[in-house]
Amino acid sequence: MNLFTAKIIHIVPKMDLGGVEESTKLLLLQLHSRGTSVILISSGGRFCEALSMSGIPVYLAPVDSRNPITLFFNIFRIAKIIKKESAAIIHCHSRAPAWSSYFSALLTNSRLITTFHSYYGHRLMKKFYSRIMTKSDLVITPSNELRCHIIKTYDTNPEKVIYLPHFVDVFPQVNPSSTNQFKHQYEIPQNSRILTLVSRSSRWKPVDQKNQALSILSDINIVLLIIGASKDRGKNQSKVYPPLKINLIPNIKFIDGTRNNIAHAFSISSCLLSVSSTKPEGFGMTILEALSCSLPVIATNHGGAVDLIDHKKNGFLFEPHDTLDLALKVKMLLALNKEEILQMRSEAFNKASRYNPDFIVPKLQIIYEELANKCYKSN
Repeated sequence: MNLFTAKIIHIVPKMDLGGVEESTKLLLLQLHSRGTSVILISSGGRFCEALSMSGIPVYLAPVDSRNPITLFFNIFRIAKIIKKESAAIIHCHSRAPAWSSYFSALLTNSRLITTFHSYYGHRLMKKFYSRIMTKSDLVITPSNELRCHIIKTYDTNPEKVIYLPHFVDVFPQVNPSSTNQFKHQYEIPQNSRILTLVSRSSRWKPVDQKNQALSILSDINIVLLIIGASKDRGKNQSKVYPPLKINLIPNIKFIDGTRNNIAHAFSISSCLLSVSSTKPEGFGMTILEALSCSLPVIATNHGGAVDLIDHKKNGFLFEPHDTLDLALKVKMLLALNKEEILQMRSEAFNKASRYNPDFIVPKLQIIYEELANKCYKSN
């Protein structure tokens, strides 16, 4: 089977802003540019139009629904598209459409790949719901820790769980005049040390270290930029970010989560904070984006961050749920001299350069080719 004649259907619930959606969009564009025939099924979202304009066929279907009746009818919706496009492989990126896709693949004798993007809940019912992601022919995972979690939690054959990380896209360049305008727009004080957090919310468990943490950072003029949190402005700020707002940093700026704003924030920041204390991140796309901009990262010591952060080289790792440890790591980073911070920034960029589409996409194309061969031989 020739790779370039095999069609691959990707299924994503909704193609809007988010780490999974951004990484999938980049993947589809890279595959398309390298001659792989890719098709998207999604319920919609801002990325659909851009992908369609790039020449990638986009089918709209309610694949974001968890309603059992909708899931049942999605089996036939997906199967119809598979037959129409003569697709060999379904590549599913989420649990709800994976349930439908599993049976669509059986109906059409096509092959199923799932990408496990996150640490899903694994109590009894959630574990049953999530296990469908391991029923595919192959499971792709973007981090080594998540791979170990899948194998252990769902008793999955290690040979079918493949580690294949995401890759980074080039961020837009910013010029000094637009940076000054950005600072003025969000009233960022001059001569302040700027930390950036890109997140809709940071779910922290309470910690009893308020006075210690506050005393550690009280002598530093810190401004925290929280990107993508515009919906949490006003009364909800202190509820969503209590340890940062109350314990650590009194000066917080909430900024709309556009890609241009993120680029400006990275350009003026001392570091990125990646805070995921209650549940590890499957990969950490924002971490990789920051590293690609030569920005050191302070991240929670679990999940995908462990693959990306080399402690004390391109950033620091702090222990989950430990506000005091986070404060100490911030203090350590801000205390670095000019030579040390330049070295750390260089290490950050070098780490990100390893996550290159030229290395990663061809590996996926080989996976597709081998699986497509099995599909066509069985037919």
